[in-house]
Amino acid sequence: MLSRLFKWGLFLLFCVGSVVFLTKQPLFVIDDISVSIVNKHKMYQDIPSRVEAKLVPFLGKSFFDLSLSEVVQLAEGDQRIKEAHVFRRLPGRLSVELVLKQPYAVLVDNKTRMIPVARDGGLLPPLKQGEFVDLPLLRGATLEKDQSKRKELVDFLTSIPSEGLFSPFSISEVWFTKRGGFTFFVGPAAAEIFLGHSLDEKKVEDINKVLKYMESKQLSGRIIDARFSKKVVVRLRNEN
Repeated sequence: MLSRLFKWGLFLLFCVGSVVFLTKQPLFVIDDISVSIVNKHKMYQDIPSRVEAKLVPFLGKSFFDLSLSEVVQLAEGDQRIKEAHVFRRLPGRLSVELVLKQPYAVLVDNKTRMIPVARDGGLLPPLKQGEFVDLPLLRGATLEKDQSKRKELVDFLTSIPSEGLFSPFSISEVWFTKRGGFTFFVGPAAAEIFLGHSLDEKKVEDINKVLKYMESKQLSGRIIDARFSKKVVVRLRNEN
């Protein structure tokens, strides 16, 4: 009985010793860190290098001494990042995948900076030269200063159908003035659409019908005035 216990004791001691030995070997030491962006749009291309710089202190450390929560906290320290996912890749690679905050429009401010707009209407850091996203451009002092107006617009863009001639993907620009309210510019018909101070989703169907008719007749350069409660008026841009 004692002999059997002694053998089991030696076996357990061997197992513990083997684990301790293996965890100290180069096979389990971080010698490479890779950071990538999951989102497809081309924006904030400097983020991977910035996050990699923050993670340099982890090089040379054992995987078993690594705190994944600490890595995530460091990676998510940038306000442009929504979330980070960390993976151990044997033998010695640490892989970090970043999900950026989703932009819904891009504000062009009075300094001509391109500033992505988040879901809540908040502003993300400006884009750098060479970075872009294919989203509606917002212009106007009110949209620049008033987050609630930006959120109202984003709410509208996310509520209307993603298909059709008047959709979030067909809108090239949105202007706002205190006098006229919201004006949308849609291509390829180069239509200028007045929606006024009330972004009514119910008018989208009528606007799409007008745009479809204009497309069938190869009409362009028209103003579509949807500010009226029961009708949509179409006129040439140079008409008073």
